[in-house]
Amino acid sequence: MTNTIRLNYPQHVVSLTMLEAIEVLKSGPFGVFLTFNDPRTGELVQKLFPFFYRPHNTYGLKGRCFVSEWLGLPVYIPSDLSLFIEGQQDLNCQTRFLIQEGGFLCAGDYKNETFRLEFLTNIRVDTTFDTDFLELLSRSGHGHLATDVPPGRAGRGESATANRKNESVVS
Repeated sequence: MTNTIRLNYPQHVVSLTMLEAIEVLKSGPFGVFLTFNDPRTGELVQKLFPFFYRPHNTYGLKGRCFVSEWLGLPVYIPSDLSLFIEGQQDLNCQTRFLIQEGGFLCAGDYKNETFRLEFLTNIRVDTTFDTDFLELLSRSGHGHLATDVPPGRAGRGESATANRKNESVVS
C-alpha cells in the first residue's frame, strides 16, 4: 500500500504524497461529494461540498474533522487523509459512511437528530462550488466562498494584534 493520494483537478488527476497533498489542500477550498438525508426536512442531499484544510477538534466520536454546512446544518468529514488514501486504493472502500448528530431549532425547541452521511474518497481541487446553500461559509455575500476575514473583524482564534494590524497609531 503506497502513501499517495489522488487529487482530482477539472481536467486531470495528480498523485501526490500526503505532505504534498496537504500543501495543495491548504491553498484553497477542496470538494468532497456528500450524500445524506437532511434531518430537518427528510430531503435527500447529494452535492459537492467545499471544505477548507483547517481541521477542527470535535468532541465525541468524530475526533478531528473538516467542517462544511448545508443550509446552516454543519456536516463533518474526518480530517485523516489516510482514510481517503485507503478508499482510493480499495475499490470496495471508495464510499465511507458516518453517523452524525445535527442540532437545529424546531418550533422554538432545540432538537438533536442523528443522520447517516455518505462521502466519496475522491477529493476535487481547483473547482467551482454552488454557494447558494452555504449560508455561513459564504459570508462574502457575492456568491464566492468567504476565504478571508475583513480587517477589524477577526473571529475566534485570532489574536487582538490581528484586529489592530490595519489600524493607524495616533500619538
